[in-house]
Amino acid sequence: SAASAAGWPSGIQPPNLQCWPRDRFGQPARCVAEDVTVLDFTQDSGSCLGLQLVQIGANDTCEMDCAGDVLCAAWQEVLVSAIAESTECWQGLGVNCWTPRGSFGMIGAGRFMHGHYRVLAKIGQAQVMGLTQIFQTQDMNFSSPEAAIRYCNHTCLSLLTCQIWQYSSQYGCWIEDPSAHTLGYPLTRSDFINSTDFATTAMAGEYIQRLCGKDAAPSTTTPLVISGWKAPSPTTAVAPPTLPPMDLGMRACSAHSNCPNVSGVACCPNLQGQFLPCCAT
Repeated sequence: SAASAAGWPSGIQPPNLQCWPRDRFGQPARCVAEDVTVLDFTQDSGSCLGLQLVQIGANDTCEMDCAGDVLCAAWQEVLVSAIAESTECWQGLGVNCWTPRGSFGMIGAGRFMHGHYRVLAKIGQAQVMGLTQIFQTQDMNFSSPEAAIRYCNHTCLSLLTCQIWQYSSQYGCWIEDPSAHTLGYPLTRSDFINSTDFATTAMAGEYIQRLCGKDAAPSTTTPLVISGWKAPSPTTAVAPPTLPPMDLGMRACSAHSNCPNVSGVACCPNLQGQFLPCCAT
């Protein structure tokens, strides 16, 4: 850990959200000094799975509610009943957001970044251990590797607690998600491995720091470059796991409370009230 700290110009690895304002309970506060940045619109975030149903105020929209919540990464508004003009608001980080799903009543969606950021380090051909997979390369319909890298970057930027993201041409997009796995502090050589299959296919990655307000200007210091180190033994240099397979029925649906008996499967009735295949028990 001492060697890790010495590698930073300040003599210490910046803790997560070190420069972010806190409320009176010590939790991340809303960045009132800046408007939120829209990273992606409906066409880029309207197919997300893994979102959570939230209740919003009578005078709020799903978009407004997400913009006002510093921990809200993305939102999706779904029409439940065209006759009653009833809608549901789904929010969260989301996964597989760029896989076509067909029509499921989605009327609006978006992804936000709260505050701004600076790049502390560029991550070269090394695998950061302990990240969470957001999408697999082969499951997406991106027009180019640059588009895949951009969306991977945007997913991390939308999650306030994400400091690290990586994209591999073979293993897809991986980001830090403390709700799924907490990285150690400080990070050491054992966290950046360059002797895995992931490392040899890594195309882009960054270690970032969150900032809020005009006074928190991005640093002009050249970011560090982390190239990684060999694993202590071959048994620790394993390929990352893959996401569970997802059939077309799941991809055509959105989570809905009318499917209580389906565990771990997203589903919804269509606009005509008919349940889609993933709702079958």
